[in-house]
Amino acid sequence: MKNTMTKVLVASFIFGIAAIAGSCNVENDRGLFLTTTIKHEGIDWSEDASVPSDYANADGETIGWCSMGTQVQGVTGVWYRNNSNASVMYNLGNIALESVQSFDANLADSDVCDSPMIVGDVWVIDCKDGYVKFKVTSVDDGANSVDWAVGVEYEYSATTNFD
Repeated sequence: MKNTMTKVLVASFIFGIAAIAGSCNVENDRGLFLTTTIKHEGIDWSEDASVPSDYANADGETIGWCSMGTQVQGVTGVWYRNNSNASVMYNLGNIALESVQSFDANLADSDVCDSPMIVGDVWVIDCKDGYVKFKVTSVDDGANSVDWAVGVEYEYSATTNFD
């Protein structure tokens, strides 16, 4: 009898855990996003965030200076340099990545020299052949790096809407 009761309790526990796991809110599951590292060598978001064999196909790269806009005295860090024709992107600050549903051209800013990559910030970028949203998860020390690696969680979309 004791052995049967133990089996019933274990089975109940397993079914309970399965029920809880199955009811997770998918929108809040951080595992929905892919991860990668952006470096100075370039990135092609539409090709699984890979380093392109031809730099002309790179959507952007990281740099240790701000080349696109008004330099802000005393601001140092690592920036994302956009290579798209539109060259528009924006920083939404430290928000949930899943809360970004689309690219909003009204928020685009081409002068982002006061906004280096900061852990926790969410960026939305117009790429050469689509759009990407990413949340910064790590940043190399810009002063002591040669490739200015920035770790991100991201989602790419061929349209302005993210699923």
